[in-house]
Amino acid sequence: MAQAGTLEAQSAGVGQGSTFTLLFKTEPLLARAFLAQARRDPAARILVVDENADVRRCVCEMLEANGHQVRPASDCTTAREMIDWHDFDVLITDLNLADGPGCDLLEYLRNNAPAAQGIALSAFALPEHLAATKKAGFVAHLAKPIEFPKLIATIEGLLPPAAAAVA
Repeated sequence: MAQAGTLEAQSAGVGQGSTFTLLFKTEPLLARAFLAQARRDPAARILVVDENADVRRCVCEMLEANGHQVRPASDCTTAREMIDWHDFDVLITDLNLADGPGCDLLEYLRNNAPAAQGIALSAFALPEHLAATKKAGFVAHLAKPIEFPKLIATIEGLLPPAAAAVA
């Protein structure tokens, strides 16, 4: 996926070093984040599972900025421990984890919280991948790289109207 942005390079000459400036377009989510902070309670309790530390951190920070209570896990083992000790409304997981498939986590979570919803994240988004996650019970399958406005909208669509409303 192409990213909108610019790259500027400056140098005083050979052997003088170079300075590179890379600028990316950002989404106008800051206003929504401030509005979300006005909520009295977190909109959803979310478990985010991804082996990639940067992806996991970015997803968690974005969700927290939108008023959600978020806990991270890097693998299935850690995610199961979190599920055993905490209540979750939503599971957001990569499908291909080193110690097991992310699809198994949704089943494990639903043994503790039958109403919990799952959102799959994956670099694989062919029709057969979408069919497999739907069959496993996920309500959405979002392709990486993650489009944060789409992720936020998907989560808000899962919440009761009172919890999803930002007024």
